[in-house]
Amino acid sequence: MAGNMTNVAQINILCTELSTSNVLINRSFSPTLTANGGVFATYDAGTVGGAAIPFPIGIVNAYNVYIRNLNVAGGASILFIVTFNGQNATSVILGPGDVFLYWTNTNPTGPSAGISITGLAVAAGSTGFFECFVGG
Repeated sequence: MAGNMTNVAQINILCTELSTSNVLINRSFSPTLTANGGVFATYDAGTVGGAAIPFPIGIVNAYNVYIRNLNVAGGASILFIVTFNGQNATSVILGPGDVFLYWTNTNPTGPSAGISITGLAVAAGSTGFFECFVGG
């Protein structure tokens, strides 16, 4: 099953100074991973609160993770627990509309696979909807 798909993030960063309309930065890039899998889903944090977010079948390490809080302004924040390389669990709080993106283009089957996400969970007490992509 090794390398049976390609995961690509198409990213554009644009920063414009409002009073002069000067563009301070306009960068586009598309990190690509020859991947073994990827799964996209929309969740209700109220029903999965405190639960792990599943990785695609056969994937142990996630090299591509995208999470977006779908709540509108004034809505609930969602707390995620992200574990890097089996240690260093980190709390990530996403307010309404916030995005978490971790994307590496390192081939996960290579000897220098780099940092990966080994666990991803929604913390208990989080409410509202979010969408999530996990690949590796």
